[in-house]
Amino acid sequence: MDRIIDGAEKHGLYVVLSPTWGRYVCPRRYERSYTPEIFDTKSADTYGKFLGRRYKDRPNIIWLMGGDRDYCASGVAIWDALANGIKSSGDSHLISYHPSSGHEGYTSSGFWLYENNNHQYPSWLDFNMSQPSSDNILKINRLDYRISPVKPTVVGESNYFMQQEPSDPAGSYALGVIRAQPYWSILTGAAGYTYGNNHIWWFDKDDGAFPDRRPFFRNKDGKIWSDDEYLNSAGTRWAVIWKDYFSTIDWWNLVPDQSAILTSENSSGEYEYKVAARTKTGDRVLVYFPNASSASIDLAKITSGGEYIDARWLKTTDGSIKHDSIIPSTSSSRIYTLPFGWDDGLLILEGADRKPDNQEIIKL
Repeated sequence: MDRIIDGAEKHGLYVVLSPTWGRYVCPRRYERSYTPEIFDTKSADTYGKFLGRRYKDRPNIIWLMGGDRDYCASGVAIWDALANGIKSSGDSHLISYHPSSGHEGYTSSGFWLYENNNHQYPSWLDFNMSQPSSDNILKINRLDYRISPVKPTVVGESNYFMQQEPSDPAGSYALGVIRAQPYWSILTGAAGYTYGNNHIWWFDKDDGAFPDRRPFFRNKDGKIWSDDEYLNSAGTRWAVIWKDYFSTIDWWNLVPDQSAILTSENSSGEYEYKVAARTKTGDRVLVYFPNASSASIDLAKITSGGEYIDARWLKTTDGSIKHDSIIPSTSSSRIYTLPFGWDDGLLILEGADRKPDNQEIIKL
């Protein structure tokens, strides 16, 4: 473990450490891999103090309680003892909680450690984590965002790329949801999003050891994809496009604001949820369109930046930018339509003190 942490540090990476998997604190007796509890509050405190002393001086660690389990009644005191044991040893690393993906979609530590805990966060929780499925991201992030005091929330685990069958590699589930998840996350108030590839997290090998897992993807010549091919698949490129754009702006100053969408016309489809956010300074509004559709946007949300409003589109599949229009900042609203032939896209509206070269001003 120490070698892995050292190697991650050399690459500028943080390591998220789970002191124990949740089954040893909150077992599910119906599971094939059922294991009885092995902790009580005393042993959890002792173990926590050991971990705190051992790793408190490492610069690249984040602790994660929960172990993919809900906050079961029998485990409340154990998780508290374990986390507080780490803290009491002088360990100042951030601590969060990894919930499961069950309970009717309420899959956030904000629900289990606050809503389900007498409306009070445990003292050791530094930020929330969620494990939502597809558009449940919207419900979970909004729930966490309205809790006071507000804590950052990170979408730590959601749908994985390549969870669909190899016979349908271009299925709408993979393409639509995987691309939408990071935009849904950050525009509804999340402080981060974690992308995952289904085969990478399994460390899959074609040895027949896990017959219940998804089938393997194969090249045209019949060879099973290599780890590099999974790592460099389309989902990874989409995540990088998302990261690269939001790294160019002060994303932490974004405020979720669905009222920026005045009216919305959706095409048919399951994942139709547009989301909008604006900057605190009023110089930018972002609207994610998950499908081919139109929406009327409240341009009064742009209150600074100049005498024009410049509209552009980010293509989520290749990172290219397409100019839409430039209009006077006195305009009250405008209908925007996803560019023809696109599956989804991010509408970027910004105040501008001058019109871009060779762009005609549209007067509404």
